[in-house]
Amino acid sequence: MFEIIETYQLGTAAISVLVAVLASYAALHVSAQMVDSRGIRRKLWLFSGSLVMAIGIWSMHIIGMMAVHLGIPVEYNPWLLSVSFGAAWLGALIAFWVVSVSSSLHGLRLLSAGVCMGSAIAAMHYIGMEAMERTIITYNVPLLLLSILVSIGASILALRCFYVFPAWPDSKKKYALKAASAVLLGAAISGTHYIGLSAARFRIYADSPASGEVTSLTMAVIIGLLVFLIQGVFILVAFYDRRVVSQAVKLTDNEQRYQSLIAHSVDAIFTLDLQGKFRRMNQIGVEWSGLSLSQWTLKSWEQLFHGDTVDLTVKHFRQVVTEERAVNFNTAITAKGRALHLNVTLIPLYLDGKLDGVQGIARDISEQVVGEQQLQQAAYHDLLTGLPNRRSFVHHLKEKFQRSDEGYALLFLDLNRFKVINDSIGHTVGDQLLEAAAGRLKNKVGDAGFLARLGGDEFTIFLPDYISKERLESQVEHLLEAFSTPFFIDGYTLSTSASVGIALAPQDGRDPDTLIKHADLAMYESKKRGPNSVTFFHPQLAEASQFLLQKELDLQLGIDREEFFLEYQPRIGCHHRRIAGVEALVSWKKSDGTIVPPGQFIPLSEETGQIIPLGAFVLDQACRQAKQWQENGTPILVSVNLSARQFQSVELVPYIKALLERYKLPPSLLELEVTESMTMNCTDHSIQMLHQLRALGVSLSMDDFGTGYSSLSHLKDFPIQRLKLDRTFVQGVHENSKTEKITQAIIALGRYLDLEVTGEGAETEEQVAYLEAHHCSDIQGFYFSKALSVEELEERYLSRMAFSGESK
Repeated sequence: MFEIIETYQLGTAAISVLVAVLASYAALHVSAQMVDSRGIRRKLWLFSGSLVMAIGIWSMHIIGMMAVHLGIPVEYNPWLLSVSFGAAWLGALIAFWVVSVSSSLHGLRLLSAGVCMGSAIAAMHYIGMEAMERTIITYNVPLLLLSILVSIGASILALRCFYVFPAWPDSKKKYALKAASAVLLGAAISGTHYIGLSAARFRIYADSPASGEVTSLTMAVIIGLLVFLIQGVFILVAFYDRRVVSQAVKLTDNEQRYQSLIAHSVDAIFTLDLQGKFRRMNQIGVEWSGLSLSQWTLKSWEQLFHGDTVDLTVKHFRQVVTEERAVNFNTAITAKGRALHLNVTLIPLYLDGKLDGVQGIARDISEQVVGEQQLQQAAYHDLLTGLPNRRSFVHHLKEKFQRSDEGYALLFLDLNRFKVINDSIGHTVGDQLLEAAAGRLKNKVGDAGFLARLGGDEFTIFLPDYISKERLESQVEHLLEAFSTPFFIDGYTLSTSASVGIALAPQDGRDPDTLIKHADLAMYESKKRGPNSVTFFHPQLAEASQFLLQKELDLQLGIDREEFFLEYQPRIGCHHRRIAGVEALVSWKKSDGTIVPPGQFIPLSEETGQIIPLGAFVLDQACRQAKQWQENGTPILVSVNLSARQFQSVELVPYIKALLERYKLPPSLLELEVTESMTMNCTDHSIQMLHQLRALGVSLSMDDFGTGYSSLSHLKDFPIQRLKLDRTFVQGVHENSKTEKITQAIIALGRYLDLEVTGEGAETEEQVAYLEAHHCSDIQGFYFSKALSVEELEERYLSRMAFSGESK
């Protein structure tokens, strides 16, 4: 027996270190699959990872032994080699299991696993050393222990890497650190091997024959092929498995996202089979419909959709199945007892390249549909009354005239006194009156005609079954009964009537526009005739309308050019025959010099509304002139007539107040005249208006008293200071005994109520004498003077006669 001094082949040693590094990398890579796996896959990867680690450690040891040159052929005992490999595998298996059984890796578990792995590596190494035949090996104990400690330390590091790296996201940094860890672990395993070799002393028997066992060359070839083949296979399998797992994770993530999208979508998402049966419905669809998924699968198209929506939906579904392209359409279902309007998109679904079903997305557009219906309602219906508007009415007429232009009657109806009520009480009450009137008309018309509100207080009724004028007159009479009783609105009792114009087709028009225009002209003719009048259109109305339009244009032109001027008719006191006041009267001097008296343009201005600017002009000029006379030292009371439109306007009081302030005119020098008929339109409002005017300090007089209602309650409630006896009584005192007695009674009534009484229209000495004899306050008429210009009045009265001193 003699001792052998070993030498090393550096190339082979380097290869052994490289094998250790590759084996470490392969083991880390394969073991990562175990962390990401569950169930049977986890067990398979635990088995495979430990096997790769064992192969790496064992192959490194064998190749490392091949790097040792002992000077003699080295033979190995195959059974001991197998035992050494088994030790490495068992140790790696136990170590990996210890590390992977829990989600946390505390120090004791890591130490236990590292000791197990390190001991297995050491056992593999030293059992493998013992497999050498015809050799006696002794060890340096300190170096032997050092090799074991290095083995355990390397194992702890490897297991720590095994636990940490799989949790890292894929990146260049991860792979770089994994490679560095593999180099470190491979170097540590190689260090264990070569420290162990350094601790060994080899002795052989000089005469020991070769046993014919496995030679080192054969072992090198076998081990090299085995190592690279097995590790390569495991790496490829691990790589493929990781790809599969990654794809599975992505599929799982996508499925979860898809399910989350379906579950939290604000739209109903569903799938159908190729026969149209529901396979699936998300939660929002269940909530909309009140049907569970199981109920959805049992529902047929006919149970969900009704009428035309069934055919439409089935048509689009079949289009998707046959043409294999998406469609979008609107439909509606009945859900929870109400119509649910939906915008539906149907998309073909494919499985393995074949059409498998239909994906559906349904969006609730009920609010949108309701909004569109409201817009349609607003476009074709009056917002206040809910009746069809002008656009709807004309559209209806056009449809009728496209079929035929004969046998139709069109009624144009206008509410009388509506503007007075609207201006005096306010638009709120006016709107309520229109609503109430529309309701009554709707009940009267029923299904016999088409009722619409054209605007303002104008309504139209289209009667498609006109037979005769007699029957039509009966229908109109029935219609006007809607205004036979007052309207009770917001504490007011309001009475109104209607004026009706009628145009017939085809004689009065063969198209909607002409028929409406002619019925409108007939209605205006009815308004002239009085409440509840009915007028059939005739050609002369069109001619009169053209004439009236020209007069209206002339009147407006006269206002714009300021062609109007004031004259003043004096009132003479009965006791002293001196001037007691004047009444302002407006006249029109046209551009050609023609003088138009008030009676020819005042009614027209009332009808057209031009009385408002004209009346404002009269008030302004009268106040300006009254102030001028005051400044000249001849203050005199000026009376101004108010029109019905002016009196009912809410702007009247503020306007008069502004005039008094502008001209600094004492209110006692202004008197406003109203008529009984003006105050009867709305008694409560009239009383309120009169008190507001009186509060300004101006005087009030009742003009044309005796020709209207002559209500004693008016004299009691109205804050007036003067009665103006109508000229018909003054001029008839000597012609009719009853007239004389009525005149005498009115004068006496005024005196008992402490009211001034003015006799109007006195033209003869006998009339003047009668009024003076019965103690009338003052007299106004042609007997004393006609209306005079400012210059004439100043010359004849203000400069020659002393003022009576009784300005009111």
